Parts: sequence; structure tokens; C-alpha cells
Amino acid sequence: MFEYFIVLTFIVGIGLVLHGFREVRVEQSQSVALKISRRRQRANIDDGLSEHEREFALREESRAATDRRTSMPTVTRMLSSNTLLSRLDESLFQARSPWRASELISGSLVLSLIVFIVSFYFGFGILAVVFAGLCFMLPWSYVRFLRAKYYSRFDDQLADTLLLMANGLRAGFSFLQSMEMVSRESPPPMSDEFGRVIQEVSVGVPINDALQNLADRVGSMDLNLMVTAVVIQREVGGGLAEILETIANVINERMRIKREIKVLTTQGKWSGGILACMPIAIAVLIHIMSKASAPNDPSFIEPLLYDSRGQVMLALALGMQIIGFFIIMRIVSIRV
Repeated sequence: MFEYFIVLTFIVGIGLVLHGFREVRVEQSQSVALKISRRRQRANIDDGLSEHEREFALREESRAATDRRTSMPTVTRMLSSNTLLSRLDESLFQARSPWRASELISGSLVLSLIVFIVSFYFGFGILAVVFAGLCFMLPWSYVRFLRAKYYSRFDDQLADTLLLMANGLRAGFSFLQSMEMVSRESPPPMSDEFGRVIQEVSVGVPINDALQNLADRVGSMDLNLMVTAVVIQREVGGGLAEILETIANVINERMRIKREIKVLTTQGKWSGGILACMPIAIAVLIHIMSKASAPNDPSFIEPLLYDSRGQVMLALALGMQIIGFFIIMRIVSIRV
């Protein structure tokens, strides 16, 4: 019965992949006529656009075309109405990943299914379900890691960027020219995000709306503080250079406190990691020592792996170990 399930799953997966490739070919053939018509229309309207507007339009069109391309159009259409998957798609875009949510979910399902089949084939029983669940969550955790790493670099560069803008304002630049200077001279991701703001403003988006779009994309508390201060200053007036310097000093102070808290909580994080890995390391060590002392006899760990009662106990222990690890990480994670 299990063999029939494996064969059926394999056939369904191959059918979906082949159907996806066929639809990609159809979409590519249909897009040729669209590209020709767009080029004709672009030739008629390009003369009325400035250089900034033309560059922004081309970049947005290429980015939209990239967002539309997917290797699994059918699965994408089936899952596009789900709110959770739309948030996952947005997280993938924020992490600058070329993957779509449908592709990530399909890949996670295939990976977990392979791990489940292999684990069940080697006699792990109920542990195969645990291993498959962990493998299903790996791609999601990787996306969150990429997104957090990208915007952590943004937060690290924000204070220096505000000081650069304040110096530019004191030198006689306007606020828009200061942002353009940041987009030219700052490293990514700061240059990418501020460059997008400049391009939005150059095609007619109000600067307050462009800044609010930047804050929505990044989701940084420090950036929200800067955007709020700039919007209020543009409405009521005041020295913008002094405001940016004050915000930069506040951000630097918060970063200093964060570094101190990170030093103080490092011991707790390492303790949580060691406590989570210690039972696994002890089990491997006991298995190696028992096999080294009596190669022909079963080790003390084998009943946990190949007996149904031992597998249930091991699955419960692994689940409680994971819950305990996340509780420790939650305790030592202090937001400033």
C-alpha cells in the first residue's frame, strides 16, 4: 500500500511539473506579441518622458515582468487568493529572493515528502513525520533569515545616512538632493531603497507618499521615526538638519544599548543552544560507545529508533526540546 502511495505521488508531481512547463511555453509565445505592441507604444511616448522617468519606467517594467514569471503558473493561480501566501510572497520580495510563494511551498512539500519516504523506508516510523515537518519548515525559516539579515544591514546604515543627509542640508542641498546623494554614495541596501524613493518622486509621486512607501517596505522602527519627523517638518517647518542629527543620535544610542544587551544575553543564547543539542550529542555518543564495545549487539539507542513505543517517546522528547529552545530564545530576546 505504501509503495502505491509513493508511485502515485511521484506521478502527480511529474504531471504538475510538465503541465507547468507547458504553460510557461504558452505564456512565452503569447508574450511575444505583447512585447512588440509595448515597444511600439513606448516609441510613441518615450519622447515625452524625461531621463529619470524613462529609467524608472524601464526598471519597474522589468521588475514586474520578473515578478510575473514563475515555473508553476497553475499552482501560483491556485494559491494566489490565500492571504498567508500573499504575505509570504511579499516577504520573498523583501528578501530580494527570485522565488515565488508557490514555488517555495511546492519545493518544501517535495523536500518533506522525500525525507518522509526515506525515513519511513529505513524504519523510523512516526519519527518520519517529525523529520518531514522539520524539513517543511526549513525554507520558511531561511526566508525569514534572509529578510532579517537584509533589513538589519539597513538599520546599521541608517544613522550614518541621516548624518550624511544633515551635512548635505547644511551644505545647501535640498532634501531631495540629499536623498539622491545617499542613493549614489551609500552602499546597498541603503542606496537601493533611497534610489527607489528618488525614482518614485521623479515620476510624480508626492515625497511624503514615497517616504511612507519606503517605511512600509522596510518595516523599521528607526525609519518610521525619521519619516514621521520629516513629514511633520515639511508641514510645520523647522531646521531639518538638526532634526536628522537628533534622530541619528537617538539611533546611535539605541544601537549602543542593543550591543550591550546582546553581550549580556549571549550566555543565555549559548546555554539554550547547548541544552538543545546536548541530548542528541549524548545519544550519538552512547550509540558509538556501545557499538565500539559490542559490535554484534544492539545499542541502547536502537529501541528508541526501531520500536514504536521508543519512537513515540523520542518524538515527544524532540518536540519538548524544540519548545524549550524557543522559550529560552524568547526570554533572552529583548527589544529596545
